[in-house]
Amino acid sequence: MPESKSTYNKKYYEDNKQKCIEKVMERYHKKREQCIEYGINRYSRKRAELLKKANTKFICECGGRYSYSTKPRHTRTKKHKKYLESIALSTGVKIVDEIDNIE
Repeated sequence: MPESKSTYNKKYYEDNKQKCIEKVMERYHKKREQCIEYGINRYSRKRAELLKKANTKFICECGGRYSYSTKPRHTRTKKHKKYLESIALSTGVKIVDEIDNIE
């Protein structure tokens, strides 16, 4: 039975590691300026859209307000956790904060 493509690719990479690294570096040096220019042009085209997304305010079910970029920080607040616990108590679901606490 033939081996899967991912297994073959891993084996090939291990056998030809230095050659693969040289190819990647060569491609990087050839296209470096082009990639930098593309990134700058893309940002300037989408700047307004990106800023609008970053500045959009959301209202959470817990009553908190947050922007797109601060959602992870909001989900760690006492207010949000207390809201989740109250939902869990009313529905009978057990909430686990960390993987290590699972029994």
